[in-house]
Amino acid sequence: MGGTRKPGKRRSSAGRNLFRVAGSLLLVAGMIATGYIGYKVWWQDLRVGDAQTAEAGELEQDFASGKARMSPRDILASRPRDAFAVVRIPRFGSRYARPVYEGVNARELAKGIGHVPQSVLPGEIGNFATAGHRVTFGKPYNRIHELHAGDPIIVETAQGIYIYSYVRYRVTTPAEVEVLAPVPDKIGAKPTEAWMTMVACHPQFSARERYVGFAKLVSAKPRPGATLPPASPATSSPATSSPSSSPAATPDPAVTPEATPGASSARAARPAGRKRHT
Repeated sequence: MGGTRKPGKRRSSAGRNLFRVAGSLLLVAGMIATGYIGYKVWWQDLRVGDAQTAEAGELEQDFASGKARMSPRDILASRPRDAFAVVRIPRFGSRYARPVYEGVNARELAKGIGHVPQSVLPGEIGNFATAGHRVTFGKPYNRIHELHAGDPIIVETAQGIYIYSYVRYRVTTPAEVEVLAPVPDKIGAKPTEAWMTMVACHPQFSARERYVGFAKLVSAKPRPGATLPPASPATSSPATSSPSSSPAATPDPAVTPEATPGASSARAARPAGRKRHT
């Protein structure tokens, strides 16, 4: 009798085993669900990115063949939901190409790069301001932190091909908007040169800050029969010519997402209305 296990102890032991099994099953189920969601996001992102690349390729063919002759301004006036430009960034790979749409709300950013309304168009004097997702929806600005000073940013329209040279970056908060000014970081200043600003959320998977890159127009080539908009014949070195006193981007090594400009404590901006992570 002394060696006989009491029924209560057997039930208690069985109950503990049941809880262990149930806990293990829930853990496995959670891991499967997380993996499925991650796979679905990754697969969707890949498909969207491929679709954006294909759309950009079709636009480039139309631009080059003369099939699309409308200027970006005319496109926005008659077909405001159509893409009006293509951005190529060789640093991101030879296949990288993304269409540009008017607006920076969820609908536009789901299709490619968004153009900040009220900012100038490609090649024009002032600030061609853009925004793009850093994760999800094709993540056109996912690798923005890899840009080096002097890297070309190529923008194509039906009018011509514009080459901007990357100058510098800032990590900012969403509270200020001076990075979107006609002269980036100088509200009220009269623009005399053509700039491009690229805005993405920072760090990745967070909307806490913004990673903002600046590039300066250095070359503009009209398409046959087209007239380019008035633009600055910018020829100065982009590593030493910047819209403010903030430091230039370091040519090498590539900037990491966590880095911030060493001498710049100023913080800035995002386009109004952007609430989703980019």
